[in-house]
Amino acid sequence: MVILIPMLRNTAKKIRETMFDELGEQGEDILDKECNAIGKNLEDMDDSEISELMDRIQEDVRYFRGVDKAKEVKNSIKRYQLLEKLDDIGRERKSNIKLMKKYELSRDLGDVYVELGEMEKGEKYFYDMLEMAEKLEKDDMIVDSYDKIAKVHLQKGDIDKAEEEIKRGLDLAKKIDYEIGEARCVRRAGIASWRKGDFEESIGYLQTALEIFEESGDEDDVASVYKNLGDVYGEMEDYDESEEHYQKSVEHYEKEGADYERIVLFMNMGVINSLRKDWKKAAEYYKKSEKLAYEKEYPNTRAWSLFNLGESYVYMNRFDEAEEALQESMELLEEQNDPFGEAGAKTKYGQLMLEREKYEEAEKYLSESVDVLKELEVARYLADALHELGKAQMNLGKHDKAEEKMEESIKLYDSLDLLERKSSVEADLEKLTKHLK
Repeated sequence: MVILIPMLRNTAKKIRETMFDELGEQGEDILDKECNAIGKNLEDMDDSEISELMDRIQEDVRYFRGVDKAKEVKNSIKRYQLLEKLDDIGRERKSNIKLMKKYELSRDLGDVYVELGEMEKGEKYFYDMLEMAEKLEKDDMIVDSYDKIAKVHLQKGDIDKAEEEIKRGLDLAKKIDYEIGEARCVRRAGIASWRKGDFEESIGYLQTALEIFEESGDEDDVASVYKNLGDVYGEMEDYDESEEHYQKSVEHYEKEGADYERIVLFMNMGVINSLRKDWKKAAEYYKKSEKLAYEKEYPNTRAWSLFNLGESYVYMNRFDEAEEALQESMELLEEQNDPFGEAGAKTKYGQLMLEREKYEEAEKYLSESVDVLKELEVARYLADALHELGKAQMNLGKHDKAEEKMEESIKLYDSLDLLERKSSVEADLEKLTKHLK
């Protein structure tokens, strides 16, 4: 008989604190709502009920605040659960079962900390994972540990260390004929080569990994490697190959029912076509992304799809449609509490108003964007917004304000070493100065 143990009060307290710290009162409301739906107080829930609660919370946060925030909240909570379980295991008698539990918890904690951006802690737990695998003398688990350690080294930008771990894992995987482990290590080698800028070597590794994953029939891994290949070809500016591999990734993710991944890939294909200035085709992909995001209830991703769609319409001179898409994007991003996205949409909308010679409206939206970007301290995008705001104010005859904004923009571009953009603002400032004379 399985005995279900209620959650310890310390973990329950941490969950409540996390929901408030991450989401404020909205987090508390979500937690209370889902506890009521399950019909138990948080402190009285067993592991299976907590798992259900986490799934419910993740869906709520995903809807209101986007996929990334949902993952962050779930991982923050999962961390406390895993740490408490690890502490409990420490009091058990030594046995292979205890070692296996510590291996699994160390692996999961490493993954959580990497997802949260805490690389040093992630690395620590992956090395603990390796230690447990070595004590158990399980070669396949040792291979998986090397792969995890390589992953965190790549995340930290230490490619040499990553390649050392990849080689250890790959040599052992071949020795014991562990094909899936070999494929994972080869794929990791492909990502390392990509990070080094050796694109041809990266493609070779990734294609080898793809062949092994295809033989195993793992749709998720196949889809993921096709996406990696699309990314590499995109960086090589081979946009036809990039689009083709993204499309294959979409097909495999569709078999897995991975809706979010497909939405992102449609956006990626839109970006690919934007880069080659095929705005019509880009708009088609952004429409697919927006439609799927709407159907599957991903409002944050839908907002970004609309943003990109609006930008494409601007370049196609379809200004009414651009205005509609950007307005809807702004509204969604505001609802999602995404200030960076909202500021970006307002900058783009302000540019559209400039194009349509609606200077007062342009000034309004660009001023709002500048205020938010200053708070967020994102210099690159602030410089863009200041330049556009300066142009709007110049057309409104507010010459002193226009001059001030353009000078601010020039200083920021100079600090970022974006000389071409700096020159563009200087040219507009020179026109303004001549006009004043």
